[in-house]
Amino acid sequence: MHPDDFQELLNGLHKKAVQYPTEQHLLEYLLIQDIARRKALAYANAAQYVTQKRADLFTINQVYPTSSPGVAARVQLQQEEMAGTIGQARGDHALLFFVAPGCGFCDRQAQILAYFVERYGWQVRPVDIAGNPELALRFNITTTPALLLIRQDRDQSMPIAIGVVSLPEIERKLYQAIRFMAGTTGVDSFTTYDFQKDSALDPASILKIEQPWQGSGSDNSSTPPRRRP
Repeated sequence: MHPDDFQELLNGLHKKAVQYPTEQHLLEYLLIQDIARRKALAYANAAQYVTQKRADLFTINQVYPTSSPGVAARVQLQQEEMAGTIGQARGDHALLFFVAPGCGFCDRQAQILAYFVERYGWQVRPVDIAGNPELALRFNITTTPALLLIRQDRDQSMPIAIGVVSLPEIERKLYQAIRFMAGTTGVDSFTTYDFQKDSALDPASILKIEQPWQGSGSDNSSTPPRRRP
C-alpha cells in the first residue's frame, strides 16, 4: 500500500473510532496504528543500518563529537579558529560601542570590552547616541548598549549585539560577522566553522556528492508510484 493511501486509511479509522467509539471501531484503529508503529520501527532500524554502514556520508561525530574528550577537542578547535580570525581582522575592522548617559548596562559592557581589547588589540570606539544622534540614526541604533562591526577600508557594517553580552558571545558573533562580510560564508553556512567544511555540518557539502538517483544506471523501480489526484 502506498504511504499516502495508508495514511488516509489510518486517519479515516481514527476519525471513525473517535466519532463512534465502539469496540470494533477501536480495534480496527488500534490494529492499523500497530501496523504504523511497526513500519516506523522498520524504517528506524533500516536508517540506523544505512547511516552506520555509510558513516562517511551521514555521521557528524567526526566534526561534532558528543563524548567528553571529543567535546573538549571541538571547543578548542572552535576557539582557535575564532581567535585567529578575529586577530587577523583587527587591522581593517573596528567596533562601534553605542552608549547613553546613565546607562548602567553600558558600564558593564565596557568592562567586558576592556578584556576584549586587551586580548585582541582591536579599536573600540564609544559613541554616545545623545551626542551623536545622526550616527545612531544612520545605523538604526535606538537601544544601548549596542555593538556594531564596521570595515574601515570599505562601507560595510553588521550588528553584533544589543544589550550586555559576554566575551565568548562577542567573539562568536564577531567571528561569524567577519567571515560573512568577507564573503567566505553565506546565509546558509553562517555558523559553519572552517574545520567543518565538506562535512555533515556543511549544508553545501551534500551537493558535491553524487547521489544514487543521479547515476545513469540507477534503478528507481522500487520507488512506489505517486497517487493520482
